[in-house]
Amino acid sequence: MPVQFAVTASLLCVIGVLGGCRANPFSFSVDVVTSRLAQKELAEWEGRLVGMPIVEADELLGERNDTLEPLDAGPRWIIYNSPSNKQGESYLLARITPDNRIGQVGVWKRNRDGVYDIWRVKRLLEDCFTLTQAECEQEAGLPPAERDFVSVNTHFRAVFYEDSSFVTGGGQKYVILCFDDDDLCFEVRTVGALAEGKAPAPAESAANTTPALPVSSLEHARVPATGIPPSSAAHFGGSPDAGAATAAR
Repeated sequence: MPVQFAVTASLLCVIGVLGGCRANPFSFSVDVVTSRLAQKELAEWEGRLVGMPIVEADELLGERNDTLEPLDAGPRWIIYNSPSNKQGESYLLARITPDNRIGQVGVWKRNRDGVYDIWRVKRLLEDCFTLTQAECEQEAGLPPAERDFVSVNTHFRAVFYEDSSFVTGGGQKYVILCFDDDDLCFEVRTVGALAEGKAPAPAESAANTTPALPVSSLEHARVPATGIPPSSAAHFGGSPDAGAATAAR
């Protein structure tokens, strides 16, 4: 009987994965709880932060996880560790206006969709490691990039690709490809929204567009790299992924 139960459970897991579940019997309840907590956190912080100068936000929220300077025409993003999540699993994402105020706030989480995201990162890193951006997009079948940043903390490029369709029904989500000073991919991450604040009105949003940095600004931000960068993309979560070192071997 135990053997039969184990076989049946394995088959159900496989069927569940193929059918779109996350191979975790508690994932739905965990997601509901996580989403409710994120909505509560957003309600607590959105009214306080939107319109606030970033200097005051820094004083209120503490050290930034990272600042992402745009190489495109979109706004600058500042990432803070979530005040209610001491484990560093979720983040407050602040979109910044040209007058250095917070225009929109969201609560985001790295690897939001669990085992699917971990698998996704592994496969993409296998496809993209040491390739250029154009080669990555062709090899992995990625859509056009939505955002292109330089990380202030690490000086490396972080290119964001919309990835919401990979696991449906979870809200906005990105795959992030990280590029070193030679513009070769060395790391992949995923991040998804748990709760998003109200976006600025279209007219206001257009007025708040940040001019793209010239290429020379990117080159100025770079630092020489030797092999795998010792301190890779800090955005959305700390130290380099083990996957990069694995792929290097």
